[in-house]
Amino acid sequence: MSTYPDYSYPITLERQDIEQLIPHRGAIAAALHLVINNAHEYRGIARWSFDNPIIEGHFPGMPIVPGVLLIEATAQLAGAGLLRGDPYVGTLSDDSVGVLAGVRNCWFKQPVLPDTDVAFHLHCRQMAPLLVQVNARALVDDQEAGRFEVLIAYAPRERLFAPPVTGGRSARDGCQGSLLRIGKPAGSADDPADGQSRRGVMVLPYQRAVCENRALQGVIPDEGANPAVGELSRQRHEPL
Repeated sequence: MSTYPDYSYPITLERQDIEQLIPHRGAIAAALHLVINNAHEYRGIARWSFDNPIIEGHFPGMPIVPGVLLIEATAQLAGAGLLRGDPYVGTLSDDSVGVLAGVRNCWFKQPVLPDTDVAFHLHCRQMAPLLVQVNARALVDDQEAGRFEVLIAYAPRERLFAPPVTGGRSARDGCQGSLLRIGKPAGSADDPADGQSRRGVMVLPYQRAVCENRALQGVIPDEGANPAVGELSRQRHEPL
């Protein structure tokens, strides 16, 4: 990734600047404004309009911004902030792509209505060379609407679109790219089923699917390989 010569904080980004950093467009793009206070602390604004096709179906006659879009906005704002404001992330190779690798905690405190400015307070923490933990609060009129803890991982573009592994040993056996590897190895006696949690890590079906194509193998190392990731699995949500 191209490095920016000027890291004089604060750095202010408007929508057109954010679009130069991340590929999101159309109904999913929500980031309008971002202030990078330092390499790891950001303040952003996101908004969804009434005519957004996602909002139109959620729900007819009672429009509410889906909670998953608040999580997505967290990832978009953090991703743009890291690319522009974090000198370390700026040194990653040009073919590296940041992806939402996990949702460890999420709380929705009140409904968010369309055409409402949602303020995001974000704190990023480097947990491994290619893994960033993001803690965020979403506020509407200074009232907390949500609180999130997500993981962003960086991987080469070609590995993200690698075909699924077929035949022979299960791809999951050697996969270290899934959050299933944080804590105890997948398949252990107390490995939770889909939708259950262990030590605050929610195991979702899509994480198992991601593991099957090994797109992120080695991006999120397991606890034994990297003590910092083991520490991540033990932490609770940090106050912002």
